[in-house]
Amino acid sequence: MAAIMTKDAKKSLAKIYKAYLERRSNGMDKLNSKYFDSTDDQKTLELAESVREDIPELKKIGFVKAYVTGQFELQDQAIVYMENVKAETIKEWLSFGSNLIP
Repeated sequence: MAAIMTKDAKKSLAKIYKAYLERRSNGMDKLNSKYFDSTDDQKTLELAESVREDIPELKKIGFVKAYVTGQFELQDQAIVYMENVKAETIKEWLSFGSNLIP
């Protein structure tokens, strides 16, 4: 069940999944936790802007559903994928790029 993605897309997926998990732990239902609208709040706006360039790649492999209005929705397929990725691997994805800055 290995999805082929660029390192940037992996980092974006990890950010989206992390936000999804935070929403769930704060009591939000699954349906709303998966839906990201940049007009909701500043945190969601910042997330949407940071992953914007990778949404087409994540959409192509079926991990997000993208809307022409800019919103996107994390798909169950992505959640299952991320549930099977080791926590250490996710941390590596999230740190990608930070070690490239001198």
